[in-house]
Amino acid sequence: MSKRSKVKKEKNLFNKIIYMVLVIALLGCIFLLLLNAKYRSGLYEQEVERVAVGESEYTVEEWESTEEDTETESETEEPQTEAPATEPVTAAATNYNASILVLNGTRRPGVAGFWKERIENMGYANIMTATYTGSVSSETVIYASSTELGEPLKAEFPEGTVQVGSITEGIEPNSGETLPDKFDIYVVVGNNDADTTSQTETQQTETQQTETETSAPAGGANPSPSPSASPSSSANSTVTGV
Repeated sequence: MSKRSKVKKEKNLFNKIIYMVLVIALLGCIFLLLLNAKYRSGLYEQEVERVAVGESEYTVEEWESTEEDTETESETEEPQTEAPATEPVTAAATNYNASILVLNGTRRPGVAGFWKERIENMGYANIMTATYTGSVSSETVIYASSTELGEPLKAEFPEGTVQVGSITEGIEPNSGETLPDKFDIYVVVGNNDADTTSQTETQQTETQQTETETSAPAGGANPSPSPSASPSSSANSTVTGV
């Protein structure tokens, strides 16, 4: 009986020892697992910090590189200057229906008639001529109700001037003609244009005389052109609206 009890006690002691060893082993495993988890957590945190630092450095480098590229492009780009806005140029339409009075104050016959034909060739139809008793300058002066209305006539009078206004005195109508009270355009032919006209008319007269002599029968007399009477009166002129 004692022997059996003794064996049972030894067996219980052995079991306790084994149990204690197992408990110690289990505690050791748990401790090792905790250490391993802590170690892994530390590694993970270090990796996160390293990645975060790396991304920050990459972002800063990328931003600096982009800024340098932008500055380089800004330096290489040529400054763009806006072209000044150009106002549309519209040519004034010529009023071929405007009434025109060509005045000859040069005391030379045929000047107004010559320029009437020249202006008619431009397309104007409502043209009359008269004698001007006022003073005449070297250049032709074109008086009109507006600059745009008289400007097209400068094609025939390059040295002439255009003024806004009209002529009310110093106008002597041709024999048998009645002039309207007002014209849209008054052309006072200057002495320079009268000289050119006289030379042209002289050449035309000589050509006509040559043709007449060639076609006339022998012994016939060629009729001589009758001289035109030049106005002798002189009066002061008045220009209004200039």
